[in-house]
Parts: sequence; C-alpha cells; structure tokens
Amino acid sequence: MDAENNSQNEQMEYKFMGLCLNTNLRKVFVNNTPVKLTFIDYNILLYLMQNANKCVSRDEIFKSIWGYSFNYRTQSDESLLNTHISVIRNKLAKVDKKASKYIITEKCFGYRLGEDFFSDEKE
Repeated sequence: MDAENNSQNEQMEYKFMGLCLNTNLRKVFVNNTPVKLTFIDYNILLYLMQNANKCVSRDEIFKSIWGYSFNYRTQSDESLLNTHISVIRNKLAKVDKKASKYIITEKCFGYRLGEDFFSDEKE
C-alpha cells in the first residue's frame, strides 16, 4: 500500500513556460510538440525542472545523473556536462528558440532553469 501511495504522490508532469515533461511517458514537449531526448539528456532536464528557478551546481547534477561528484580538476567532466546541456538547448530550440534560453548557465557554478532577466532582448 505504501508503494501505491508513493507512486500516486509523485509528480507526473513538470511544466515551465512552454516546456512540459511527463514522467509517466518519459516525454518532453515544447509548446505541445514532442522533443526526443536521450536517456541522459531527459534526466538532466528532469533534474533542472524539479529544481526550477533554483541554481543547481555541476556537482549536484553529476551526483543525481551519474552518481558521482563533479571533478573540478578535469575538463572531461565539465565538457561532458556542457555537451549535454548544449544538445538539450539545441533540441528545444528546434521547436522554439525561446525554450532553449530557459536553461541558464550560472558562471563558475552550474545551471538554472528559469527566465534570464539579464539577457539581451535583441534578436
């Protein structure tokens, strides 16, 4: 019975602006258009959506997705995460350019899913 109650209490959908992530279907939508993500990319976006409007460190993301701490001494960990974030942004941008800007880089720290109030409005 506890497992049943826990599954009912889990959030099935996360929404932020035009983004929608459905955990039951393991699908991501931008403005109701499906976006195909890899297993890792989906999990990174899920983590960011679960922590929307909160700065999350690279270390937090690594522990959540890969199960180990971010190694600040190697560039391979940083490149790995940067590449995944870039791929996610590009896939979201194919549907809506604005959606890719919801994943904000917090310089020397990590990332945040939110609105960038300091971005240049020119496009």
